[in-house]
Formats: sequence, structure tokens, C-alpha cells
Amino acid sequence: MVMAKGIDSYAHTACIKSGGYTLAFVAGGADVCYPKEHRELREAVIQNGAVISQYPPNTQARANQFPVRNYLMSAWSHKVLVVEAGEKSGSLITAGLAAEQGRQVLAVPNNIYRPESRGTNLLIAKGAEIYLKERQLLINHGKGFAEEAENNRESKLLKNAVKSKFKPQKTFSPVEKKLMELITAKPQHIEKLCLSFSNRLSFLEALSIMELEEKIERLPGGMIRKTGC
Repeated sequence: MVMAKGIDSYAHTACIKSGGYTLAFVAGGADVCYPKEHRELREAVIQNGAVISQYPPNTQARANQFPVRNYLMSAWSHKVLVVEAGEKSGSLITAGLAAEQGRQVLAVPNNIYRPESRGTNLLIAKGAEIYLKERQLLINHGKGFAEEAENNRESKLLKNAVKSKFKPQKTFSPVEKKLMELITAKPQHIEKLCLSFSNRLSFLEALSIMELEEKIERLPGGMIRKTGC
């Protein structure tokens, strides 16, 4: 989901209040709050999930970046549910991308005379599953035993691969060595650290890997410190 006004923000809030884990996909840098009035919601999402972006820090959200964000969001989904959408809604872009990626698309049927329902009814006409029950959103709902077992097997293989890939290493790359020298016991701001590197992309890549390997940890406000400090 995204942190947009309306049903997106309501869904994040409901998930957090129920003790769930929620992801927010943004069209700018992960450190940029859009819309600005959702700062508290953004912090709550960070504490109970993650804010995900493929753009570097300080990147402002722009119109041409939203479809790219939608592609990333649908790629991370098992199923995509469109509750309400007009004929030219951005939700239809996400639904189309999800279908291309082999994800299941569901749509809520509604009054055929309401403009806000034309998009969802159109999706149903094109083959989207009609959404009627909450159970339809369960990952394995409607699947046979053999298919469910195969999905579980693939899930375990994927988890093992991720654990193996991001198993903490004792060695450091040149960029990581420099980072470890710069990050003292006192938390450092990510932008201040970035000024010490000519290649911003290498810096961000090393920072992400070090975080996954639990060598460093991120703190609120864009601060970084060594793990265990």
C-alpha cells in the first residue's frame, strides 16, 4: 500500500491497530513524507513494518514516478484488491501490472452508474475475481493441497536463500571499511556520511548491505550507528 489519503491511510492505520505488519511503497525517497500531513502515520509504519522506495534519499515524489512505484508495489504482492476506481484510476495501472506479473487480481463490484465503480466493474468484466469475502485475501485461499504444499516448499527455499545471502560476514569492502571508520559510537546522519563518498550509489548499496548484515542500525531522523552501541 501507499500512504495516500483515503483508503490507503485507513488500511495502514487499521493494520497497525490490529498488531499487523504493513509496508508503504512511496514514489520518492523513503525519507520524504508524502503527503506531508501523514508524518505520524509514516513513523507508525516504520515502527510496525517498512517504508520501501527504489529512489535515493531526498528524492521528491513526481507524477512520472508513481507508475514505477505501482510496479514495485504489485511485484511485492500475492494478491491485489481494487476496492474502488474510476475509468482512469491509477489503481487500474497497478491491477494491470499485477496481472502481467502473474498476481491474482480481485475487485469489489458496485453500482454500475457510479463513476467511482466503473474501474472495478471493468476489471471484473475483464476477468478479475469478484471480491465478496475476507477469506479470499488469504494467500492459499482456493488452492489445492498439492499447490499449497509446493508454495510452502518454494517459500522455505526462498527464506533459506535470503538467510544465506545476507548472513553476517566478518570481511568488509573498501566502502564498508570507510563507513565503519566514520560511524562512531555517536549516531551519524546519513546525509553527513554521504558527503564523504564521491559515488552516492556505492554508498547507499554498502549501507543497505551493512544494515541487512546487522553491522549497523538505522535510527529515527535518518541517523545511523554501529550495532550494539
